[in-house]
Amino acid sequence: MATDELAQHITQIVHNNLGDIDIPIVFDKPKSANLEGTYVFSDNEMYHYVFIERGKVGFYNRYTKLVDIYYAVIKDLIAPIAKDYEFKNRNRGQDFRCIWFSKELELWALFGEELYNKAKREIDAIILNHPYVDE
Repeated sequence: MATDELAQHITQIVHNNLGDIDIPIVFDKPKSANLEGTYVFSDNEMYHYVFIERGKVGFYNRYTKLVDIYYAVIKDLIAPIAKDYEFKNRNRGQDFRCIWFSKELELWALFGEELYNKAKREIDAIILNHPYVDE
């Protein structure tokens, strides 16, 4: 799938499920390490997800499956929505992650069972290794 087609698919999926939110991603190869931002592109059946900050590549992930690039992009869009929701609905004495993770899973459910289950496994692993701590 070409980069422009990938951009259309991701944009459509996101807007169908989350509404007309901003997608702060450049769907193109980075032209320079001096151009900060998040870049998503494809070439030769490989999908690339690159984050550049302060002139350095923060991460560069490559995926062979379309579902994996969808997951990476959607994850970066859902996290700030859930974080904002938690901040506005915080319960004193409760581990902030309880509301945050609950909201993330609610949003992931909009994208289907496969992506929801992947997100749930990640969150379950976090909680297992770092259990909730309420005051």
